[in-house]
Amino acid sequence: MRWATIVISAAPLWLSWLASSNANPGAALLRRQSNRPDGFVFRGDSRSPREIRATGGFQPQGTDWQRHDSSFSIERHYDAGPNGCGLDQHGKPGFTFRTAYVSLAQQRETSEAYGTWLYEIRATPNMLDDGYPEGEVFALGGVQWRQIRRYVLMSNRADEAAWVDNPDYNVQLYERSANAVHCRVTADALPPELTGDSLDGDDSGREDESGGGFAAAIRFMDNSIMDALVGDFPPQFQRYPPRDDIPGPGDANEIDPPKDNQVGELIQHYVDLGAERLDQLFPRASQVVQQFLDEAEQGSCGVQSRSNKRSMGGLRTRDDKAKDHCCKILTKLKRTVRKGSRGKTSTGKGSRGKGSTGKGSTGKGSTGKDSRGKGSRGKAATKPIVFYGDYLWPDEAKKQGGFLPRSTTPPGPTYDVDPPPVQGGEKVEIDWPTLLVPTYPTLGAAAKHAAEVAAKETKGFGGVVYAVHATPNMVSSGNDSAAVGGILWTQVLGWMQVPEGYSPPRQVTPRRAKLRVHFERAIKESNELFQQNKDYDAKFDRYNITVDVPQQFHTIEDLSAFMKDKGQAVGWRGGFPLFEPPQVIDGAASKAAKTSNAVAAPHEPGKLDKIGGYVKSHIWAIALLPAVAVLNFIPGLGEAADAAEVAALCADSVESIELAEVGGSSLGRVGTGLAQLLKNTAKLKVA
Repeated sequence: MRWATIVISAAPLWLSWLASSNANPGAALLRRQSNRPDGFVFRGDSRSPREIRATGGFQPQGTDWQRHDSSFSIERHYDAGPNGCGLDQHGKPGFTFRTAYVSLAQQRETSEAYGTWLYEIRATPNMLDDGYPEGEVFALGGVQWRQIRRYVLMSNRADEAAWVDNPDYNVQLYERSANAVHCRVTADALPPELTGDSLDGDDSGREDESGGGFAAAIRFMDNSIMDALVGDFPPQFQRYPPRDDIPGPGDANEIDPPKDNQVGELIQHYVDLGAERLDQLFPRASQVVQQFLDEAEQGSCGVQSRSNKRSMGGLRTRDDKAKDHCCKILTKLKRTVRKGSRGKTSTGKGSRGKGSTGKGSTGKGSTGKDSRGKGSRGKAATKPIVFYGDYLWPDEAKKQGGFLPRSTTPPGPTYDVDPPPVQGGEKVEIDWPTLLVPTYPTLGAAAKHAAEVAAKETKGFGGVVYAVHATPNMVSSGNDSAAVGGILWTQVLGWMQVPEGYSPPRQVTPRRAKLRVHFERAIKESNELFQQNKDYDAKFDRYNITVDVPQQFHTIEDLSAFMKDKGQAVGWRGGFPLFEPPQVIDGAASKAAKTSNAVAAPHEPGKLDKIGGYVKSHIWAIALLPAVAVLNFIPGLGEAADAAEVAALCADSVESIELAEVGGSSLGRVGTGLAQLLKNTAKLKVA
């Protein structure tokens, strides 16, 4: 049996966005420095040498970046995307992206994938190597023009004679002085205040030079070697008089923000690799990466299809919403690759991050059984799973045969979609609520939905969250997913009753490191939240969810064509809903049965009270528990996994889920967001 995984062990692949971005001489010597050939690094950039020279070098982006503590987080810099478009605060009033770093690459071929000009730069100890993908390093305070040894137009990079020496390169300092031996990238003993979890600060004007990041940077830069090779910190960039022999379009402006089409340029790097190379780099996750690329190509993110070299359109002609969409794709790509780099990096370093295992999280074994011996502690088990919330209790759902769209009307013998097809062949627009069952990537979102529908339909009796194996009739895009036509009872792996009135927290989501702590504490206390469904059919093990949607997905005819292709796994019979239940159990019938004790409770006596206490003690673990990891909370399926391994899986998976809000869609919005999702035009692909 093949198990899906979200945590990805992959070869390094990414260079982050290309934003324009005396006391103790022994301190620097105590830090291990990367032994890169010749001590040079590289940067691809769209700006000409004349423009870079006019600003004194490559400067960090954002006025007064040194006054904002969030500017000093390497992780935040990497995840931010061009102009900070990947941050939660992007687009909000007063937001200005600031960073203390400029991205560089230790491999020339990496930088050659970006920009118009390629710059060769003398490495200095302010360039930090924290094991990020594709040998990316981060120049704290930027790069001085005098450090740039030479430059070349990308079109001529293969011709060594085309390289132009920088007349302002300080060869005496960087290659002949006593300090030249220290011209290396710093790889060890990096300040934790700089390498820790993201500080997604507001960047809206708050000034805090006394913050941990700024203070740590001052301490790190305060030694005679750094002073000789880099200069003051915060840095002062020298202004140079104009020279006609420096190539460029003209006089440079002050630090320019990244170009509008930069997101597409960065995504293009992946597209150009092709499916075969992606599979080599991501043997266990190439499909995940490819899904993002398919979405980018179809979403006019300024990229070209590798198989069909035609322009897909540029971001300059797109609205802000389209730009944000493409940037979100870029952010997910970068995070996916970054997680894979924690176990192995281009510099040979081990896992990065505090307590990170850096391991993949695939498990193997027969369905419903743990193939590991008792008492062993292996990797966390995963499957392609979604959550679904309902007022129906398990015995009711089993009797009904599964779950049907809540608005299916009427539950009569024909089960025609309302309204019926118009005579004469005219196409009928889809009445989405009659055809979709909303599903969720996190337990909190599904539990909220279950609590809401139960409060409406069977007040006084709590709803239930079901862990459901994904099938191709399920469509997913980001946060939004749905099962077209319904869900079969035999797809259900297990269930958990939700305490009445449950609502997830609405505070800011904890940072990744703290999330791991939350998950590990919760797992150590109990991993028996869910009850296993003995009726689960192992045939579903080979199926997965459908990502993105067909280009034509607006009418019943379109939907029928989709189900003809994707509905066989769930026994689609050519009509809607998915199946004809022997008995449709509506809210009134369900409440009457529960009131008269005619239906069995979801759990043994006392179990719901335990769940209630557990939920209160572990609010974040419950709210953000990813469906892909739920096997580890169903007795008999994943209890042999190590708590730390499961916690790492959960934290990494949550990081890859683009949560609009922790609680997901509200009851009033169910169907509306999904309708919009399914009307988007994107390439259909089964993961």
